[in-house]
Amino acid sequence: MNYSKYKRTKLEWIKLIGIWSAISTILGILFYKSVIGILIILPFGIIFEKINKKNLIEKRKNELSAEFVEFLQVILSSLKAGTSLERAILSARERLYSLYDNTSLIMCELVSMESSLKMNIPIEDILYDFGKRSDVDDINQFAEVCKVSKRAGGNLIQVMEHTIRCIIDKNEMEREIQAFISGKKLESKFMTAILPAILLYMNISMSDMMKSLYQGLAGKLIMSGVLVGYGFCCLWFDKITDIKV
Repeated sequence: MNYSKYKRTKLEWIKLIGIWSAISTILGILFYKSVIGILIILPFGIIFEKINKKNLIEKRKNELSAEFVEFLQVILSSLKAGTSLERAILSARERLYSLYDNTSLIMCELVSMESSLKMNIPIEDILYDFGKRSDVDDINQFAEVCKVSKRAGGNLIQVMEHTIRCIIDKNEMEREIQAFISGKKLESKFMTAILPAILLYMNISMSDMMKSLYQGLAGKLIMSGVLVGYGFCCLWFDKITDIKV
């Protein structure tokens, strides 16, 4: 599996189209009060789809990264007990059964690793391929260190222990940062809902005053400008809360 690519199922496509159709209808009514306004907004679903796909890819990578850290902790305990890296990986799947089911990302990868090891493929090549497919920094780092250590013939277990400990510490720091900004992400979601809520309120309570914004070229240009600004704000909120370690 290439974790940098995401292929939607038919159900996911139907759900995505339904969500964007609902958003387009709400925005079209609030900003233009016309079917034409809805039809103008609908094509921007291409941008929505790309952003959504990016978020899904990022979510899957984060899930894999979290599972990989648990995998490393299992590996670390085995290495400390004097087990070789290959045997530690072979025994990891049984020890992870209590945490993950067979459909989880890391369990699927471990099954693939076991099959590759039985075919006498070097463990460093297996991990290197996993790192490249995952496009996750922690996995790439672990694979690179493993490959260099194997070829250099150094103290593999000591190097692996140090590398694993660094990755685990980094992951813990990232979790703390994510916990810190989770509140800000929630605030940004509330903020993106403020403008539509204000427009809805004004249309209900001050309908006569709002008519000028929906009639004539000047009103439509003003509402279009507000809508474009609103869209950029939504993208900006998403950008500033996307913090990586």
